[in-house]
Amino acid sequence: MLFIVLLLGAAGGETAASIFTKLDYDKSYFESVVRLKERGQSDSRFSPSEWEKEVGRATANLPVLQTLYAERAAYEQGQPFSLPKTTAGFRVYSNLVCMLNLLQAQAKGSDDDVIRYGSRVVIDARENLGKVVGEKPEYYLSLYRQLFFAMAAAYYHLGKDDDALKWFARIRGDADIQKLQKELGAHAQEKRDPKAERLEAMRQKPIVVMPFETSDADKWRGRGLMELVTADLVQKTPLLVVERAQLDKVLKEMELAQAGATREKSAAKIGELLAAGTVLTGSIAGSTLTVSLVGTGDGVTLAQRTANVGTDNFFGPARGVVLDLLVDLGWIDALSAAEIAAEKPPKDDTLKGLLEARVKLAGRSEEARALYAKAVREDPAYARLFGDLQKEFSDVSATLAVMPFVNASGAAEDLWMIRGIESALTSDLPGLGFTVVERSRLAELLAGDAAGQVLDVANARKIGDKVAADFLVMGGLIHADRTLRVDLRFVEVRTGVIAFATSAEDRGGDLTVVLGSLATQIGERFKGKLDDRTLAGLVGKKMGKGDFEKFARQELAKDALQTKSRPKLELGVREPARWPFWLALAGAAVGAGLATGGFIAADIAADQAAYQHAYAELATVETERAAFAQRRNAAAGDARAWTAVGAVGVAIAGVGIAYAVYDELARAAHKKAKQRLEITPSAGVSAQGAFVGLQGGF
Repeated sequence: MLFIVLLLGAAGGETAASIFTKLDYDKSYFESVVRLKERGQSDSRFSPSEWEKEVGRATANLPVLQTLYAERAAYEQGQPFSLPKTTAGFRVYSNLVCMLNLLQAQAKGSDDDVIRYGSRVVIDARENLGKVVGEKPEYYLSLYRQLFFAMAAAYYHLGKDDDALKWFARIRGDADIQKLQKELGAHAQEKRDPKAERLEAMRQKPIVVMPFETSDADKWRGRGLMELVTADLVQKTPLLVVERAQLDKVLKEMELAQAGATREKSAAKIGELLAAGTVLTGSIAGSTLTVSLVGTGDGVTLAQRTANVGTDNFFGPARGVVLDLLVDLGWIDALSAAEIAAEKPPKDDTLKGLLEARVKLAGRSEEARALYAKAVREDPAYARLFGDLQKEFSDVSATLAVMPFVNASGAAEDLWMIRGIESALTSDLPGLGFTVVERSRLAELLAGDAAGQVLDVANARKIGDKVAADFLVMGGLIHADRTLRVDLRFVEVRTGVIAFATSAEDRGGDLTVVLGSLATQIGERFKGKLDDRTLAGLVGKKMGKGDFEKFARQELAKDALQTKSRPKLELGVREPARWPFWLALAGAAVGAGLATGGFIAADIAADQAAYQHAYAELATVETERAAFAQRRNAAAGDARAWTAVGAVGVAIAGVGIAYAVYDELARAAHKKAKQRLEITPSAGVSAQGAFVGLQGGF
């Protein structure tokens, strides 16, 4: 049995790693399915009915996985995972979580917990442990064996030998295990395909994306396609991609040495120098694009694709050709390719301008700045791909106008959330590299549109144009039961095209969680991965749920007061209530009385203490001296106590007088505002706004 315990310790870590690998894949896959569905896209591998089932699976299972991953850090610190529902629909994740908790309990030496979690694992078929890519029998065999070994060892440690022997016998006698062992034996006897092995080895190494060969007039297309494909592969696939800076250095060194060599041979040599497995290269001739994936070392072309992509709006079709080639060869999966293809491609002029800006950066920096600024206004997501320009012109940013969001649920109680979304975005977006139009400028143009109401896109674009915004930030809130969902989109003012759309939700009803997720997605889309300092500065990260709700409700109340004041301006401004003034005066009188009485009593007690001190000094008998000293100390204590009462009275009187003075000043301000209203009613908005602001400040 000692052998079993040792084997368990060695295999437990590998088993947990294989489970997490399975969960990582599932989470990534379900997130991709949900994103495609939100964008109105689908995966070509599925029929319409199959796709709807897949969306249903993803929608049901993704929250379970998100909860699991939220607890992963605690699990790694020794806390068990909370268990998902044990219904058939969640059986796979219930089983896998029980297995992870079992392995943790086993490492702690907690045999009772091992049995508790192991008894909850329900396996009617091996699919109850989750399907894995390739249906590898090693995965299932490892989980079966680990479960049986762990249960056998736990029962043995507890002195239950009969139960231990039953579990131990299943290690060799279980029908599924025998079947899996036969599958492993059959796989071992199969002759491996040398070509498949070579491709697999290449796939594990980095890929180099070369500038595409073109005529001198079209060099920007070749370089632009390289920049686009590199960004796509880095952001949306697990492929390792060689950095452009490394590639540029090698290209410069080989510029003369490779004169006369074929494109494939040059690519192979470059890939070899960069320790890459493959090189993506090709050429552009007019409207014809040729794309090749070349192996390093021997320069053999693994796959090639040629297509007519046109010359206008070049990058969308060109990107599609590259993705098709990589999917056919197995370098990326179809779901990742569909997600990339769903992204809006950059405008031809945008990439051309960015590449020209890079060339002019050294000598003609003002021209470079102008070109970069134009690209940022038209296509900020792709402008950020040029990190050297972004660093050089860090002060250049696109201007956004945050429009009122739509209260899709229609509940008046949700209006504070609408106001909160607007405030949070206005606060967060400047930290993500954008310039945001001041709310006061928008309020003047919105002409009193209430928060949470539908704003016509055409009118919104006119407003955006008036405030010189490049993009409108628009969206809506859906609140059903405890689930909050916010949809957001960036609308280009000039064309009305949606440049970016995203959404976030929280099933616990916490708006700060939703806002944090939205800001993070915006930042990663337009700025790249956010650093810890930027993340910590987001409203959703630095304000708690209660504090944020209080803040948003206050802002909404201020808006409501200012809105309600407008139709009543000609009737005058409401006079401040008088009762706080009289209450303040009463408090001042009470405080003054308390102070006077306290200080008088303190003075009397102090005199008494002085008399007792004198008697103590004159006394000749020790007992009398002690009695006088005791009375002196008591009187001195009374003096200190009454002095404190007098000080409190002074404080109360001071507060009362201060508030009475403030109230009189507020009434004077009211009278002046009323006089201005009577003389010039049109000035009433600013006067009332100033008065409301003064009250709110106190």
